[in-house]
Amino acid sequence: MAKKPTWKEYSITLRITLLGLGIIGVLAFIIRFLAIAFQPA
Repeated sequence: MAKKPTWKEYSITLRITLLGLGIIGVLAFIIRFLAIAFQPA
């Protein structure tokens, strides 16, 4: 029987998820910027 996660556990999970999404967003932005910057004129 799984116990209901406490607020502390929930907030830690939420923080990790947001951090992961933020990193993915930044990486996608950098890759897009580099692709535009280095494409032949």
